[in-house]
Amino acid sequence: MLFTNGFPGPTVAVAPAMFTLNADHARQLQWETEGNPEAGDIARRFLAGERELLRLHASTGAPARDLHEFLEATEDALVVRRAPGGEILVAPQGDGPTLLVSGKTADVLRNYLDDRPVRMQDRFDMTQRLRRNTV
Repeated sequence: MLFTNGFPGPTVAVAPAMFTLNADHARQLQWETEGNPEAGDIARRFLAGERELLRLHASTGAPARDLHEFLEATEDALVVRRAPGGEILVAPQGDGPTLLVSGKTADVLRNYLDDRPVRMQDRFDMTQRLRRNTV
């Protein structure tokens, strides 16, 4: 699903911030393994926090369900991979489900992985977009 920016001038397609469990199109992307040795732990804490925010907002859409299902199914250490387009793929070591993180959500997670500051406005925008897409 794509949204446009709604401003005059050229139309720019923007994918909504989202979590997608076992995304078929993730297989078509080139992935580079995250170099930060703490990436799996950072991603797990981030995703658990997002699940809690979605629970507090009573979100029941597909992204909320996908995130919940992924976290419930993965107790092993997580592996984090990045695509050139900014997407992040999170998976357990070995076999198991994958979670594609895209849009503003991936931007914020990337900042956490890179130990860069996350602006409150970016965090708020990500949460608002995610909430709208999961209600």
